[in-house]
Amino acid sequence: MRFAMLLVLLILPIAHAQSPQELLQRTAENYRSLDGYEFGAHVTTEFPGSSWRINNEITIFAPMRRSSPSNQSPTAPSEIIQIGHFHAINTGNRKDEKIPEVLFPSQVLAGFAKIAQDVVSVERTGSEELLLNGNYVPCEILKVTYSPSTYENPHPQAATYWISPTKNLVLKKTLVFSVSRRSDQAPATWTITIDSAHFKRPPPQWVLEMPHITGVRVRKEWIGRPAPDFALPNLEGAQVRLSSLRGKVVLLDFWSITCGPCLIEMPTIEALVQDYHGREVDLWSITFDPADIVRKWLMQHHHSLPTISDPDFRVSDLYKVTGIPTIVLIGRDGRVKSYWVGEVSKDVIEVALNSAVQH
Repeated sequence: MRFAMLLVLLILPIAHAQSPQELLQRTAENYRSLDGYEFGAHVTTEFPGSSWRINNEITIFAPMRRSSPSNQSPTAPSEIIQIGHFHAINTGNRKDEKIPEVLFPSQVLAGFAKIAQDVVSVERTGSEELLLNGNYVPCEILKVTYSPSTYENPHPQAATYWISPTKNLVLKKTLVFSVSRRSDQAPATWTITIDSAHFKRPPPQWVLEMPHITGVRVRKEWIGRPAPDFALPNLEGAQVRLSSLRGKVVLLDFWSITCGPCLIEMPTIEALVQDYHGREVDLWSITFDPADIVRKWLMQHHHSLPTISDPDFRVSDLYKVTGIPTIVLIGRDGRVKSYWVGEVSKDVIEVALNSAVQH
């Protein structure tokens, strides 16, 4: 009898064991079903051939679900990432080496609900206990290979996850991914470790207020500066030089087809092109996308904009563009009159444009 009971106890864990694919899928489903959470994490970024290592503390919020009509499912919480303490460490002897610039893409820091998408293979490579909320939690280590990313849908092509099978939570992940918008810069190795996890906790007030914040930032330090000159081809191959437009009012709209707020703002920009046609106003949209891709995209989506392609970020670097959409208004004298970051209303742009046209 004792032998039979022992045999049952030995068999049960095996019968309920999850395959690596099942564990990955159930973890993704868990994140989609979570009703709000707050994760505290630390991030390490290591650069190939560099003596610098960047450490960051981040917090990932997902607000509580909003109520929806009875015939619809609740609106899933979208993740909001707050970048905290930044600490750069020089691990070598090259003290004169500059600290690398780092962009923190959401594909690296969060997006756990999508870890089972575009999967080619999953392999269990080991196990380890990690600290979460001060307690050690057993984790399975899964190496996941993904299908190649596309321009419109960039994602890591491989990642390693430390996943708790009992909690269906990712407690750590490592991957190689870009740290820069420049394609010629080598990707870095990222390690994200979740230290704390809290659920159904009321989010901070600034998170609750985010839907009501326009997000527009005025960069006053640019107003009055001479606008940096540039020369780039438009989508038809003709050269556009800013200095040749002196005497006209010029509006520059920095955007990308992968930027949601940019696409929301696009009808406003198109309307302005029509409204100010023939009024000594030149409007140019400056896209970060390659010319062939954006030309095809504009045609497919029935958009028409005077467009310059800046895939090497030459112009955006001149104007120190740190986020898109960004709009820069340049007066007849070649100086910056307005500089907005974020979605700007048509009324605000029109007031500034009318003032610039009259002077």
